[in-house]
Amino acid sequence: MTGFDAVVDTVAFNAAHGRQWGALAGKIGALVVISTGSVYADAAGRTLDEGATNGYPDYGGPIPETNPRGPSGDATYSTRKVALEDALLDGFDRPLIVLRPFAVYGPGNLAPREWWFVARALAGMTSIPLAYSGESRFHTSATANIAELCRIAVQTGGSHILNAADPECLTVMEIGRALLDAMGSGAVLEPLEGPPRDLASWTPWTIPAPLIADMSAAAALGYRPVTDFRSAARETVDDLVRAAKGRHWLQAFPSLGAYPSAMFET
Repeated sequence: MTGFDAVVDTVAFNAAHGRQWGALAGKIGALVVISTGSVYADAAGRTLDEGATNGYPDYGGPIPETNPRGPSGDATYSTRKVALEDALLDGFDRPLIVLRPFAVYGPGNLAPREWWFVARALAGMTSIPLAYSGESRFHTSATANIAELCRIAVQTGGSHILNAADPECLTVMEIGRALLDAMGSGAVLEPLEGPPRDLASWTPWTIPAPLIADMSAAAALGYRPVTDFRSAARETVDDLVRAAKGRHWLQAFPSLGAYPSAMFET
């Protein structure tokens, strides 16, 4: 590797990857690494990774970058990302920007949560049930907004740890309506009280307490989002339909295999 003004790493996943960048620090003017908002733990020490077993976290409001994180290690996605951050903070001595996105969406996504609604519209469903009355809020992150925050943070200079999320945290009901409207679907979104009764009403954004990013630190750097979920819905839908044409959805979106497969069956 020769010298670079800035490098953006979207795939770094664990402590070993962080240490690799430490060894290359002398060749890089600034490094941007994509972490995740799932590193955050609530007051009881719970993270999103533990939701199905120990209960989902309740952060009590928008999450700032100073919020405590979960443990570091190799056990889960979140613990690996914490280990990545720690290795970078300990071993990279040049300007370092760590971005923490949430539910990422954008063209080319191999794990598009949005397929949950798109598949149901393509199947011609006229009624779609939503647990927790469709009021779950799980902050979304457009790749275009993440890219813009990369640009602003690098140009600003210095080291930063920043949340990277959309300007508004929509409810599941609002997410579904935006996607269905973009497809021209008149399907009714049926609110069901309480937790999911089965996978038919359990979306990839369905959680009992809100997960909302505090974006004030990014805004203080001069960051302004370039899109939002509703504005991007048409492009999102078109990209997913095109990618899935003539293929089983797991071939088109292999990373959705991390979810129970029945969740996306219609």
